[in-house]
Amino acid sequence: MKSGEFATITELAECEGIASSYMTRVLRLTLAAWQHEWLAAKVNDFHRAFLNRVRDLDADEWQKERAAGDDTGQEATES
Repeated sequence: MKSGEFATITELAECEGIASSYMTRVLRLTLAAWQHEWLAAKVNDFHRAFLNRVRDLDADEWQKERAAGDDTGQEATES
């Protein structure tokens, strides 16, 4: 289709000897696969940034936050 040889999905399907509805599904899945790959890369970037931030936190800072308690104002309890 990029080359301009086929104007429609139906023409492409006829040339390949398959139903146009099947060709439509294949093309839709091809697009979905690219979108999933893109989304996975974005999620991976987010996780990497998050893990880098956690890694960079100072252990003393963690202890201070733990001692201060959670958002409700309650003291943290040790298990």
